[in-house]
Amino acid sequence: MKNLVYHITFCLLAFCLKGEAQIALTNDFKFENGVYLQLENLTSNNPLCSWAGVKTEAHIDGDRYQIRLTDLTLTNGRIVKNDEIAAIVVDGEPFLNVNSMLDGHLLTPEEEQHPVLFVKLQVKGQLNYLYFEAFRKEIVPMNIFNPSTGALVRVHEVEEIKPVLLKKIIMLESGTVVDYELYNFLKLIKEQDHGLYKTLAELSEQEARNRLYKSLFIFNDRNPFYIKTNNQNN
Repeated sequence: MKNLVYHITFCLLAFCLKGEAQIALTNDFKFENGVYLQLENLTSNNPLCSWAGVKTEAHIDGDRYQIRLTDLTLTNGRIVKNDEIAAIVVDGEPFLNVNSMLDGHLLTPEEEQHPVLFVKLQVKGQLNYLYFEAFRKEIVPMNIFNPSTGALVRVHEVEEIKPVLLKKIIMLESGTVVDYELYNFLKLIKEQDHGLYKTLAELSEQEARNRLYKSLFIFNDRNPFYIKTNNQNN
């Protein structure tokens, strides 16, 4: 009986230790505030440094869930370029560097400007989701008319810069980034959640697209991703 008690106690202790070491990543999860040089550092909740003593200037656009930072000066004098940073966490919420997600788009209408932009994750889990506005170049025809006769003289091609909303699905552990599209989502979930895959595949394409956002939460709930952390506040 004594051995049984010891065995049960050991199992409970092992379970508690495991619970401290791994916490499911949900939208309620709060990360450690600070600077993360790689996305995989988020999976261990291990920032390079906290914000205490860090010198930088930040422009925060709360309506668009975006932050821009100047280069950082750490307490030991080290300079960290803003384009070296994969993510920052403010008030427990992760903002990812999206400059590598542009796929040829621009962050501003002025091509010579290339600011580093950090965008908040809107969905957290095994599959993470964010969106942000960018700009793309388009060559469009411009008709030239004779002012006297009104006749078309020639068609001239001009370059226009147009806004576009970029939506991305991100996997923190592997660093995989894909466009937020039905095809990509189905490809990501097929092996892990065949039930959800089958449900969406049997719908019309438009119906499946309409359920895509909700399906992110369903997949993440069924297939939790665990953050390696000993933080007792989560």
